[in-house]
Amino acid sequence: MPAIAAVVIPMHGGHAHVESYGWSLDPLPLAGLILTAAIYGVLVLLAHRRAGHGRTGHRVSRVRIACFGAGLAIIAIALFSPIDPFGEDRSAAVHMLQHELLLMVAPLLLVLGVEQRVALPISRVVMRGIHVRGWRAVLEAAGNPWFTAALWGVIGAGWHIPAAYGLSLAHPGVHIAEHLSLLATGTLFWASIVGRIPAVHRASLAERIGALGIVMAVGGIVGAGLLWAPAVLYSGYEGTTGVAGMTALADQHAAGALMMAVDMPLLLGAMILVVAATKRDATLDSPGRARAVAGAASPATAATSAPPAPTASTAPTAPTAPTAVTTSTAPTAQSIGG
Repeated sequence: MPAIAAVVIPMHGGHAHVESYGWSLDPLPLAGLILTAAIYGVLVLLAHRRAGHGRTGHRVSRVRIACFGAGLAIIAIALFSPIDPFGEDRSAAVHMLQHELLLMVAPLLLVLGVEQRVALPISRVVMRGIHVRGWRAVLEAAGNPWFTAALWGVIGAGWHIPAAYGLSLAHPGVHIAEHLSLLATGTLFWASIVGRIPAVHRASLAERIGALGIVMAVGGIVGAGLLWAPAVLYSGYEGTTGVAGMTALADQHAAGALMMAVDMPLLLGAMILVVAATKRDATLDSPGRARAVAGAASPATAATSAPPAPTASTAPTAPTAPTAVTTSTAPTAQSIGG
């Protein structure tokens, strides 16, 4: 495919050298993206049909559909745009951008694009083997934030070890495996944190916050290591000129800064959203408790705001009034027991 983008790279000799880095459509990943989009489209149509031919309020929201589409588009940009060859040949910072798109950004958008109604047909197939001991263990691990955070640490940090990094640059097959592992790990991680799909392991708020903290720590260590390294860690970039004419070392420092600039806001934002969503779901899932709290609070509020009764104003035993209010919660307990 003809190159449609060019990068001007200042060489060390002072002469400007124009090297072309164009868009390249690799048939295999392109087919995978098309197939994924087609499957998602079918699942959305089935969800609409189950909801009664697309009645308002039961359709998969356009925001979710847009998120999933954006996730696929970002994967295409990471794999087919000049980001891929330029990052592989010349720039650790651009290569880091590709990693962040595949590990953090695209998976998050894909997970946000899938909800229980969309995933239902696939969930039914997956859950058929739930009673098989090994398969159940796999499903529990896949939905456990502690496991997915540990996996993120191994994959996210492991591929940035100089030996593994150099191996991926030197061997195309290893580079493909790197991309697949980043995408799969990111998807599992975000699904265990913000996913709205059926799971064997029901993650608690503490588990999700803890997992986000682990990933934040690991990403911070890797990013800081690249940012403050006194020498070039990846031999494949030695002697090259990176983005905007930066030296290999400055480009590596930019890679570390980029990693933290992408990871930290996403992870902090996820913490805030997870806490807010958990509180909202707790309110919706326990209406009886909410009514009991409201029932206990309302009489107390009324007793506080109402004018004092003549008896209470003259008798020294006025503090006994709240006791009568407290006993008014008994019907709620009876209704729960019934």
